[in-house]
Amino acid sequence: MSINENMHASSQTLNLVFIEALSINSSQSLLRKTYPHEELQHFVGMEEDIEKLASLLVSDQEISHHGVIGVWGMGGSGKTSVAYKVYKNVDVKKNFDLFAWVCISQKCQIQSVIQDIFRQLLPEKKKDMNVEDGELVEQIYKVQMETRCLIVIDDIWKLDDWKCLTKCFPISVGISHSKVLLTTRNKKVAEIGYPIQLKGITEDEAWELLRMKAFAKIHFKDSYTRNEASRPTRRESSSTRLRH
Repeated sequence: MSINENMHASSQTLNLVFIEALSINSSQSLLRKTYPHEELQHFVGMEEDIEKLASLLVSDQEISHHGVIGVWGMGGSGKTSVAYKVYKNVDVKKNFDLFAWVCISQKCQIQSVIQDIFRQLLPEKKKDMNVEDGELVEQIYKVQMETRCLIVIDDIWKLDDWKCLTKCFPISVGISHSKVLLTTRNKKVAEIGYPIQLKGITEDEAWELLRMKAFAKIHFKDSYTRNEASRPTRRESSSTRLRH
């Protein structure tokens, strides 16, 4: 085989590897995305966190940073699950008129996020989706000033991503009754609003979560006790890695 043929073959191989890597990254990104219609299969505890967040969202008392609340914690600590519980809370539902839920993840596609928020807050204006992003941002901003909106931005990683989105929200004027709820692993991102670190679950709740996940299809007899099965040896492994 000639040098040119070798180079061509190598180039084709690299292209195939690159395409495969893009496909894997795309699949992983889709798997990480969260949606508000999904039902939680396994959830225990964290009532105090849920109650505190719900109270902040329904209160008209001005909180710092004009209605942005940042929930932060390590991966798997239950941020998304808590946000979901609050999003579905009856009192929260009564307090707002319009709702939007978007998931950011590591690779934020700003245009897609803006369009998704617009689509959820203003579904009757889907025909306007093809206008410039600036017009979409303006309409998203305007509807939050006129109507009580709750927008959840789940799994946002970077401050730069928030800076790109911030023009969508009337957070600088301090007179909007709309709220933004962020979930993030990054404390600095949470601190752009009113930061709340999740307290997590107790050891007993961690055991209950383990039982629910690992033995969901097994019938437990009344006499079955925790001593008859191996318990998590470390609180960290039981309380932080089992949540999703």
